[in-house]
Amino acid sequence: MAADRRARVERLRDRFLALSLRSRSLCLTRPSATGALDLARLDGEAKRLLWLVKVLGQEEAPPNVLVEVAAGDDAGALSLDVATLAHAARDERMQTGEDNLAVGWPFLEGRAADGTWLRAPLLLFPVAIGQTDRGRLSWTIAPAGPAEINEPLLQTLARTAGVRLLPSDLTAAAEGGPGAFRVDDATWKALAGALQEGGLALADTPPALPAMEPLLPRDKAAREAAPKGRFRLAFHMVLGRFPAAASTIVGDYDALLEGALDDAHLGLAGRLLELDDDALPAAPRAPELAAGPPDPADPGPLRRWQPLPSDASQDAVFRFLESRDTGGLVVQGPPGTGKSQLIANLVAASVARGDRVLLVCQKRAALDVVADRLGSLGLRDALALVHDVRRDRNDVCGAVADTLDEVLDEAMTRRDELWKGFERATLAHERAEKRVAGLLTASQAAWQVLAGTRRGRPGLVELDERALAVPDDLALPALDGVVADLGDDDVLAAAPLIDDLAPVAAPLAPPHPLAARSDWRLRDDAALDAIFGRLQRLEQALAAWRAVAAGGHLDAAALDALTSAFARASDLLRLLDGADAAEVGDVLAWWRRTGGDPDHELWAALDAELDKARAELRPVPAELLRLGDAELDARAMRLDQLAAVEAAWYRVFLPRFWSLRGYRNRLLETFATPPPGDAAALAALHRDALPWHDTLAALRPDDPLRELLLAEPPGDLERAAAVVAKRRAQLAAARDLRLNLAPHGGPYATPPDLAAAGALTDAPFFAALATDAARLAALARVDAAVAALADDLAPDALAALSRLTREDPAAAHAQALALANARPDGARAAAIDRSLDAAPPSPGRSCARGRPRLGCAPATRPASPWRRRGARRRSTGARARWSRGRRCAPSATRSSPRRSRSAGSSRWARSSRPTGAASSTRRRTTRSGLASRSSPGRRASGATGRRSGSSSSATGATGSRSRGRCGSARRSRCRRSSRSTASSSTS
Repeated sequence: MAADRRARVERLRDRFLALSLRSRSLCLTRPSATGALDLARLDGEAKRLLWLVKVLGQEEAPPNVLVEVAAGDDAGALSLDVATLAHAARDERMQTGEDNLAVGWPFLEGRAADGTWLRAPLLLFPVAIGQTDRGRLSWTIAPAGPAEINEPLLQTLARTAGVRLLPSDLTAAAEGGPGAFRVDDATWKALAGALQEGGLALADTPPALPAMEPLLPRDKAAREAAPKGRFRLAFHMVLGRFPAAASTIVGDYDALLEGALDDAHLGLAGRLLELDDDALPAAPRAPELAAGPPDPADPGPLRRWQPLPSDASQDAVFRFLESRDTGGLVVQGPPGTGKSQLIANLVAASVARGDRVLLVCQKRAALDVVADRLGSLGLRDALALVHDVRRDRNDVCGAVADTLDEVLDEAMTRRDELWKGFERATLAHERAEKRVAGLLTASQAAWQVLAGTRRGRPGLVELDERALAVPDDLALPALDGVVADLGDDDVLAAAPLIDDLAPVAAPLAPPHPLAARSDWRLRDDAALDAIFGRLQRLEQALAAWRAVAAGGHLDAAALDALTSAFARASDLLRLLDGADAAEVGDVLAWWRRTGGDPDHELWAALDAELDKARAELRPVPAELLRLGDAELDARAMRLDQLAAVEAAWYRVFLPRFWSLRGYRNRLLETFATPPPGDAAALAALHRDALPWHDTLAALRPDDPLRELLLAEPPGDLERAAAVVAKRRAQLAAARDLRLNLAPHGGPYATPPDLAAAGALTDAPFFAALATDAARLAALARVDAAVAALADDLAPDALAALSRLTREDPAAAHAQALALANARPDGARAAAIDRSLDAAPPSPGRSCARGRPRLGCAPATRPASPWRRRGARRRSTGARARWSRGRRCAPSATRSSPRRSRSAGSSRWARSSRPTGAASSTRRRTTRSGLASRSSPGRRASGATGRRSGSSSSATGATGSRSRGRCGSARRSRCRRSSRSTASSSTS
């Protein structure tokens, strides 16, 4: 039944397609007064034509004169044609509601590979035609919106020429959407380029915008003489009516054929497909309507919502619909008997019950009458009135938007009330939050003192634990491989570096998740976002693996070992989810025929039969395989008679010639792909179908080859051979899987038995195989996500994560989740890596801090910012450290000049200033003593005790302080140094 229905729908589709190919939107053979007006006839009115070319595609432009209503020969004929076209467009709009009046440009002309001749516009510019209301009587024209793409042409090209172009391909070439289309050189080049990129061969198409060409008629001989597979783009401008509804109906047929043609999918349309065109229609049967007036006490589910008055016949229709489960009902009657009233009542009752109603009328007036009656009942907002699918779309969307606005207004009022309550709750929450924050701050401060760390120093709790007991089994890191090649000098040189770099790296040290990272010093914000995006994908893959890791029969190690075996059987594993029910059923059928054995004798027999069929049978159309032998012989005989008559020179005078020729043309219309029209060739094609019938008749009803040859499309030997090879390969893959999985026992120990199964997973073997295949796919996604992080995490961390994935999926997922949630610390990690990559401090820095070590040398590299911060802390906080050195002044010779001037000198000046001195000093210390450094920044005037030039220093106080600090052995040298300092200062 499904095959008959599909053939029936295909015939209806092809019949409608043949009708739509005669449309002006696809096959414009010549200009006509009511349908197509060639604007090349306006050559005498160049200004009007140029104005029209300029404004086409605009939404707002005032109308301009197209042609004057004149009595001259040419102008009169043109005016008459414009009037005829305007009246035809108006009548069509009044009757059907469609407004198809537009200017078509440019035109694509040519003949497809299947012989279909096309000449149609690519773009349609909507226009409106009117008459002047003052002055000289003239016909006017005005643009009515942006350009529209001729979608029936694109659908026909896909069907006849095999060139699939989407409207988005043309709008993308316009770089601005349909509103950017104009009659200009840029649009011409964009359209030509888009057609060629889509695979359409354009010949004799100018690269730039050519001059306008008149639209010449094309008779049947000219159309048939056009070369196949070649098209050209021509500059024709035609004002006409270009319908587009036919393409929509053809698309509906295609969508219907893509689905299942069963009763559940088709509904009432299935009954229509059961009708036969050749059978006589059955006499209409009047329904058994209940007689008598309606019962007011029991109005029924439909009549209770009946808003308009009705008579007895209308009430009888309602009672019939309420009392029976009927698929359809035809109500007929002369005008004025209340059919529109009945329809309005039915629609109102259905809307009241919450149903959706589609009302279709051939005439616009009938649809408007029902809409007006429902509007008078207050149901206008619930209706979507569509006369023209393209033009009324905006009105329907606007009505939907108005309805939504009303709903939103009510929701906004409710939202304001809820918002006020939310604000009150927010204030109460903020007050409670402040109280909690105060408690948390106090608790955090106490915890920091007890258990936290400050500047690398442990808290009180840890110090107390260390003081009480030291574990005997304290594990220390194994440094044998690190220090094997290090000497004493290397250790002394590296010790201060470790001391300085450890506080920098400590914030993200283990157990922080980012301690497993690689070198991120060159990663910017975009690179960090990409890294954590990969980490999130890893976390998602691990979450999926964690959900299925515990199921199935195989463990992770077995899945890794069987990866290649599962990959070879991917075509079979694809069917385990049951999504392709048709192919699964086919595989089960072949399994039952061969017992699941890819070496069964049936395969060799099928190969032999297919080879024989290839050698003996010639390809014929599928339509001929559905005919009987008698019908084929009769057709071939009549075609032979036509071939004999066609050879006579006087054939045109023979009525039999014309009768046989019409018979041949009717035969050609029954083919989906028309064969050659030659009568002799067509007769030979019918005779070639007879061996097919003999072959099919010789096959047993249960022969698999018979099923393969009759499958859609019938008679395709290559497709049948491909199906046989594919099914055999799938059974071979199943056998290989059985051999590989049998050692693992469980459901894999017993071969699958699909003799009475309705699905592959009915067998325990394939049920377990589906689960393990899904688990292997999840594990493969985890491995791919881990491999994508090869440049982001350390190799040992990735290896540990891959191992943990197989041993403890929950722990691996927790680790990946911690890494993915560490995005706020990503920039900090990159900054730490950049700081560690900067020039490290030299070992001489320890000497500058008053702790001389072996191998100390002056620092030669520039200090990094964190080194300067450490220098400032030392200069301001530990004066006793300076006084413990065996020098008479703080040793700053190994510090940078900036540090000695800003930190060490100012502190020394404060400690050596005498009582009553009113000057500030700037000193620099050397190994031999103190020396003054002039500062030209100040000048004292006139008074005794003040010096010009540098800042003065009191030598007495300096000497006393120096003697207090220096040892007895060096006291004299300090005194001499002080005197020399005073003398150089006074000079």
